[in-house]
Amino acid sequence: MRMTSAAADKLARIFWLWFVSLLLGATPLLAQPFTAQPPTVVFMTDFGVIDDSVALCKGVMYGITPNLRIVDLTHQVTPFSIRDGALYLSGASPYFPAGTVFVVVIDPGVGSSRKAVVVKSKRGQFFVLPDNGLMTLVEDRDGIESAREITNPDWMIGAKVSSTFHGRDIFSPVGAHIARGDDWTQVGPAVKQLVRLDLKPATVDKKV
Repeated sequence: MRMTSAAADKLARIFWLWFVSLLLGATPLLAQPFTAQPPTVVFMTDFGVIDDSVALCKGVMYGITPNLRIVDLTHQVTPFSIRDGALYLSGASPYFPAGTVFVVVIDPGVGSSRKAVVVKSKRGQFFVLPDNGLMTLVEDRDGIESAREITNPDWMIGAKVSSTFHGRDIFSPVGAHIARGDDWTQVGPAVKQLVRLDLKPATVDKKV
């Protein structure tokens, strides 16, 4: 059975209307911009996972940067072991891209005169941590572009900063602000020299 010219025209109009409606329905999807990967914080502490310390710090970070992606490096660092923390930090950081923010809280000197700092490496990564030697191995391998002491209260939380929970009140909010893209140089004044661990390279003698 042959299709008449009128029937063919009608079918063509139906197809065209269907195609246009489909295209219009897809337009909002096509118009959506490409979504970049969320900002990343790599989080390491010696808090352990028994109590709520880690969750409180994450809550502070999410409150500032809701689309944040937090990667837990470990929260089982030997308590107060700056050397272990420096080792884990140096071992993990090469596997993350430039722009990654590392928040590290291994802080036997909390409440003392030790500085809280933000350090930018020459690889373009940021490190928010106490100035107690944690950066030693990263500095030796990657180099340091610049460092600043955290003194700006606008980057902290709480009317009165705790003398014992700087992980929640200082390091977490500062890390979240930097991950969000805020100007990290606003945290405070430049630091010329970071505290370093006295690490001696291993040697092999002739004894067997």
